[in-house]
Amino acid sequence: MIKTDGKRWVTTLLTIIIGIMLAVVIIAPLALSSQDLVSWASSPNGLNLSGIWPYVTFVALDCAAALCVALTIQAFYKGESAGLAHVLVWVFAGLSAFANYRQAVRTAAHDDDWFLPAMSILGAVLLEVVVRKIRRTARSEYGVYERPLPKFRALRWIVAFNETRTAWKLSIVDGITSPDEAVKAARESKPVVIVDESLNELSKADKVKAAFAALDSYDVPNAIDWLNARGVKVNRAYVYEVAKKEKKSTDVIESAEEVTL
Repeated sequence: MIKTDGKRWVTTLLTIIIGIMLAVVIIAPLALSSQDLVSWASSPNGLNLSGIWPYVTFVALDCAAALCVALTIQAFYKGESAGLAHVLVWVFAGLSAFANYRQAVRTAAHDDDWFLPAMSILGAVLLEVVVRKIRRTARSEYGVYERPLPKFRALRWIVAFNETRTAWKLSIVDGITSPDEAVKAARESKPVVIVDESLNELSKADKVKAAFAALDSYDVPNAIDWLNARGVKVNRAYVYEVAKKEKKSTDVIESAEEVTL
């Protein structure tokens, strides 16, 4: 118990350190790009703003992006989804990168046209990587992280595509991680065909009637399942037609018996 608590304390401490360093790394390019954003906002080829408004543009983009980063990190510390704040990080990063590039191509510097836009995007990428790592670690500790899916060889997909697809589907639904267990489950899930040689001698209509008789009802879906289990494929509309005729014949017989009585 003491070891577990100590491990969690160390993990929490490392997470906090990573979060602080991440915030610094992301905020640094925001601060570096502030000059280009202000210049772009005041430029006639940019937003052509004057007075205090170019600085408001910097606040609207980079400061808003920094706020979304802080909200995203806070949400993941609490084990919650960042939701819209996470999406807005990418939106503001893209807008900031575009503004930096537009201004950089007009300056005499050689490398700022790729460095500042790239840093804006890479900051969001770094946030994504770290956040996913933190989430994976936290979920693994509390046992709520989904186990990895089984991997099947490409040759198996080619040779036994249907069986492999069924195994892969069952591994997702049932949480199977072993390829062998997934294939075994796929083979066990195949419908068992009951060999009934007496049906082979009957016509299609008589096979449907035999299904109704075995079920003691005119339930068409169950009758189709009964026939499919015995290797008999029939059209649903045809089974409904036979059921309708059989019901009509039964009603006539019952009416005749009542008259006789």
